[in-house]
Amino acid sequence: MNNSIWFNIHIPKCAGSSFVSILKRNFRAGFADGRSFDPVNKYGEAETQQILKIFSRIRCFSDHKFTYHLPYDRPEYHVRGIAFVREPTERFISHYFYCRHNSQGDFDPLAKQLDITAYTRAVIQDQNRVGLVNGQTYHLMGDRSSQYFQQNFELLKQRIEQQQLLLFPVSRFDEACMLLEHLFPEDFHDCAYIRQNISDKDQSVTDSVREMIYSSMTLDYQLLELANIQTNQLIASTFASEVEKQTQNLKFEQRCQKLQHQLNSPWRRIKQLGLRTTQRLLDDSPELKAFVQ
Repeated sequence: MNNSIWFNIHIPKCAGSSFVSILKRNFRAGFADGRSFDPVNKYGEAETQQILKIFSRIRCFSDHKFTYHLPYDRPEYHVRGIAFVREPTERFISHYFYCRHNSQGDFDPLAKQLDITAYTRAVIQDQNRVGLVNGQTYHLMGDRSSQYFQQNFELLKQRIEQQQLLLFPVSRFDEACMLLEHLFPEDFHDCAYIRQNISDKDQSVTDSVREMIYSSMTLDYQLLELANIQTNQLIASTFASEVEKQTQNLKFEQRCQKLQHQLNSPWRRIKQLGLRTTQRLLDDSPELKAFVQ
């Protein structure tokens, strides 16, 4: 019996929507998605222990509140954490445009009030803006204090080196998916995906703004380096040669294209339209809805 338990540490603006769709398809009823974003109060090992106890049938959890503090040493489970980290400057810019154009929520009012240059200055001057300046590192570790960071960063590196925590760069998303399929085929049988949440941009980003962001992200760039090192090591140990890796990558891209084609097929669009129409009819007619239910 497969006793693997996965915790997806969902760092915002790091391809989370695309990866969650992969997790849903692979784990099905064994997947739970919390989406309980809280930039300050994160889950530690005690909280994740409690989650395992309450939801004993779930084999994969995803939540913004998870950190790398997971119950790795429980004898009855093989616990692994998995997280994606993004090039820090690109993540900052993506956050800005996502919040600026999001019509469903006012996640970051400054993004709608200021242009990208003024916004960057304001955020970097206010180092306590949770989730932005070195936000990926602080999110993964669950704390922002310098003392805590010094005590725990080496432990974080150990978890990565022992492959208890799988850390992948968003820029190498396809390689990460291929690795998951090859290394853990019982859990990840199909990681083909369609990209989601690509934000519109209404301004150009100057080199000076990029430099301003880059200079404030020292910790996040260290984290990105760790992710690239681990990915390189896994690639080297999984594929016999660069030719084999490229061949597998081509096959994976073709599967992603096939999935895109299937989801955009005319028959599927007609089916989705029919479902939406039926739902509107039910919503507009309480009597009919009660009869159907």
